[in-house]
Amino acid sequence: NKVPYSCVSRLNAVYFFFYMIGLGTLLPWNFFITANEYWMFKLQDKNSTNSTPIPQNFTSGNTTASPPGSTADYNSLQLLFQNALALCAMLPNVVFQLLNTVLQQRISEKTRMVTSLLIMNLCFVVTVVFVKIDTSSWQQLFFGLTMLIVVIVNCCSAICQSSVFGMAASLPPRYTQAVMAGQGMGGVFAALAMIATLSFSTGPTSSAFAFFLTAVIVLSLTLLCYIILAKNKFYRYHRGKTFRRNSTKNRSQKALVINENKPDHTRANVCVESDEDKPLSHNGTTVKKIWLHCFCVFFTFFVTLACFPAITVNIKSMSTGHLWNDVYFTPVCCFLMFNLTDWLGRSIAGYIHIPSEKSRIALLISVLIRGVFPALFALCNMQPRNAPVIFTNDAYYIVFMVLFGLSNGHLSTLCMQYGPKLVTSENAGTAGSMLAFSLCLGLASGAGFSFVLKMIIT
Repeated sequence: NKVPYSCVSRLNAVYFFFYMIGLGTLLPWNFFITANEYWMFKLQDKNSTNSTPIPQNFTSGNTTASPPGSTADYNSLQLLFQNALALCAMLPNVVFQLLNTVLQQRISEKTRMVTSLLIMNLCFVVTVVFVKIDTSSWQQLFFGLTMLIVVIVNCCSAICQSSVFGMAASLPPRYTQAVMAGQGMGGVFAALAMIATLSFSTGPTSSAFAFFLTAVIVLSLTLLCYIILAKNKFYRYHRGKTFRRNSTKNRSQKALVINENKPDHTRANVCVESDEDKPLSHNGTTVKKIWLHCFCVFFTFFVTLACFPAITVNIKSMSTGHLWNDVYFTPVCCFLMFNLTDWLGRSIAGYIHIPSEKSRIALLISVLIRGVFPALFALCNMQPRNAPVIFTNDAYYIVFMVLFGLSNGHLSTLCMQYGPKLVTSENAGTAGSMLAFSLCLGLASGAGFSFVLKMIIT
């Protein structure tokens, strides 16, 4: 059926709105992990002279020793932070992805989206306030409160993420790609914002203040984009088609129940599934059709979170004494490089479909090959470590990050696009939510495995 002209999306407005909402759903996670230098500053020992983890006198010839001021000088809270951050972010994500499948039947989409975005914004306002408070005398409490904020933010983020994938799945596949590309851009934006604030600020607190305030502004814009999208005729037309199909089927089921209560000779001769069996059977059918794509999404993000950021953030340059090596190496080569290539991979997935939709085995093999990345990063100059460094040139690490980010963005987006196309249009939203749950399950499992990987290396 052709879309009525009055419901056509002009100037790609709906694509832009989904892009912005996708950016907003992962923006909190990206801002928290990218501000690594700020967290290390806030959690440093009270009498420490090492206010920033910048190496000073590192001789690149010694490939097992740690430079002064590196992660070897961190206290227990600093060493634990990135792993704890990932775990506190991803476990609630999984729980609330599941919870959202119940909430979407009882709470309207608008209520879920608006409430979640408002709470995330409030949490970032609190984070901005913490920047200006001296927490050196109560660091453990600050650590705990920060993790609580991370939990709350990611509960809301999970609801937004699951909801928006369900929304996008009701529209043509390019809108799912818009959400994925927007999420990738969220990481790029966070990395660029951090580099900019490092360049123009006078210290870690002033840069963090500007950094987190930027997040508040962007989340406010995300909320505005959703409100406008909800009123867009093109969006409402496609969402309405899904609701009309479901409404028609529900009416058919209710009619059957009424007929079942009549005497045998007056019953309508209709064969329709019962109201209780249908949701379960349809979900089972959907799982059977998209299980491979769910696994691919899961494993892709499992590998990603096993390495990034808990492992990759602690990989240091083999040289020191320069502004590039001492200040910008981690923000650029870890955060910007990964997020930029991840965004690029997500974006080109809208135009380059390799592996193709029919090449299920090729897709699976491509995803499984990514399992080599934890070993590759472990052999780079991650500190602290007990084993010798194998890849002693920074170029190896940069190349690995490029391939790591590209493959994550491209393969995950292809899976998210292909999955909903395998089911009927009325089940596309369910498929989108299942894929989003697989994504979050992979993130949580990878975050947990990062603890094991870090212990092996150190």
